[in-house]
Amino acid sequence: NILLTHTVTNGRFFKLCDFGLAVLHEGTGNQHTGGVGTLRYMAPEVKLNAKYTTKADVYSLAVIAYELFDLNAYE
Repeated sequence: NILLTHTVTNGRFFKLCDFGLAVLHEGTGNQHTGGVGTLRYMAPEVKLNAKYTTKADVYSLAVIAYELFDLNAYE
């Protein structure tokens, strides 16, 4: 998730967050929600509904960074 707001002093302000991890896990049977999100930004293991780690978040961040800094997209 990317939050965007406008501040008077600095202009735009971006903040990365992940509300899916903002839960308290008690016990061993709890799981995060799977298969939810935009396919374009999902890591392959998430798309396949397989077990995944925090590396899936890094993959999604890399896709976003690529889109932000792809100079060919602005031609």
